[in-house]
Amino acid sequence: MKEIMIILVIVTACSVTGNVPTEVCTPEIKTEDLQITQQIAHAAALGTAINANTLDGLFDSTIDIDIGGVNDDYDVRDEIQFTANEDFAPHTGLSFDQRDHWKEQVFIPIPQEAITYLLMFEDTIKTGNFLTDATETDSITIPFLGKELEIRKATATSITMNVGKRLFLNAGENVIVNGKTITLIQTSVAKATIDVDSVREVINEDATEQVYGIEIHVEDISTDSGLEYDSATLFIGDQARTTYTNGEAFIGEDKDNPVWKWKLENLNTNNPTIGITFALDLDDPQENDNPLVEHPISEGEQLCLPFDYACLSFDGLRNDDYHNYKLKTGTESLFTSATNTTAEFSSARILTFSTDNSQGFAVGADRTKKIFIKSTGSGLRLYQETNGKAVFFGTEGTNLFNLRYKDTIIPVSISWTVATDAGTMTFDLPVENDITMHIETDRSDAESFTYLGSSQGGTNVTGDVRYGTTDISGFRYDTRTPDGIIIIDPESQQSSDELEMRIPADVNDFRALVSVKADRCKKV
Repeated sequence: MKEIMIILVIVTACSVTGNVPTEVCTPEIKTEDLQITQQIAHAAALGTAINANTLDGLFDSTIDIDIGGVNDDYDVRDEIQFTANEDFAPHTGLSFDQRDHWKEQVFIPIPQEAITYLLMFEDTIKTGNFLTDATETDSITIPFLGKELEIRKATATSITMNVGKRLFLNAGENVIVNGKTITLIQTSVAKATIDVDSVREVINEDATEQVYGIEIHVEDISTDSGLEYDSATLFIGDQARTTYTNGEAFIGEDKDNPVWKWKLENLNTNNPTIGITFALDLDDPQENDNPLVEHPISEGEQLCLPFDYACLSFDGLRNDDYHNYKLKTGTESLFTSATNTTAEFSSARILTFSTDNSQGFAVGADRTKKIFIKSTGSGLRLYQETNGKAVFFGTEGTNLFNLRYKDTIIPVSISWTVATDAGTMTFDLPVENDITMHIETDRSDAESFTYLGSSQGGTNVTGDVRYGTTDISGFRYDTRTPDGIIIIDPESQQSSDELEMRIPADVNDFRALVSVKADRCKKV
């Protein structure tokens, strides 16, 4: 059986620095099998939201808010939500937009806002503890994507916070950030003197300045008589403090083309929405020009939340088990029975359907590796290879024989119109649409198949091969049906008067394995 393996990996942050105790993380995993086109949000084991109630390892704890004497602990958890969208599912090109530029890929398109990360308050927030009540002196610190965000001010749809690296320095101490040495020279009343690679600046307490390409926010200044008592808490980085508004690029994202954008609503209420959502619309293999996320997820690729807090990854194809079948023109002597030594037709110009598996075709209870199709001018006659001889078994009609490979059984029917000496070969597939192939005899000889399709050498391939109502005759690359069948380069094959297909081991169970992984971490 051939399956697509797509793993949705949720990993909580476990990086530590300094003398913080080591954290050991044990992965927790849930899996779900999805058919091609089955929405990720409809996965029974995952649903539309993943949180600590679904999977250990995601954040679920309490935070304390203390503003102006109003104080309480609030239960909070983070949650990753998946939007119910028919595009947000495993797809092939033929199940998605019926275009050949997907080739034989299986991929997951990501529509805008298909993935959203939220910090959820499970308790009702008291009046006076709203996010908009945060001040410079009474800030609100929240866990967010494995980090801590310190909110200093907010409106209904915006937050102001420190986003740089938080450092406590005594006078004379230094730290290297982004390759530059930052030194606290001294402090005075409500001021700090900062040196960045020999460039000095005096920064007021609770103020932010750019110094030699580094943004520094100063707070919590301590000063007394004597330099040894001087110290300050600094936020340092490309950005130290900033204000973000709903819909704007998340921290560190390209402002004009972000992958993630803020989702900030109702921050002035007891039920705020604070999170981020996916900002792009990935529905073309080469459409997006963002260097971080260029196209839908395909084999070996992943899409991660900021700080790699969670990743949606497509780890590849599993049980890569296929078998080849080829339909082409040929010449063969045909017999009415296996015991008949005199050919019914000698050197007949026929269509040959073949595979190198002796059990590859089923004709009733018989198994064979070749099927031959002959026109008599008044209809078709079909033959199977038996002990090296082409032996008659039937005429045109429905369910004439099956393509059979392991658990795959594909019935084949042939309709034929004598007046036009043409017809259709239909491959009855289990998912949605069938594959059909136009066949006709030589216009100068109604009893001979000398080309495949509607013209010699594929000079006119229009309508020769279809998937449902989609004409794929001109596709320049291999393409794949939602059942997993790969049709080899239809345009080139038609030029060679051939149709080649690769059949998976089980077309009824061509599925995607979707998993959620979270690391449950503990300090040791």
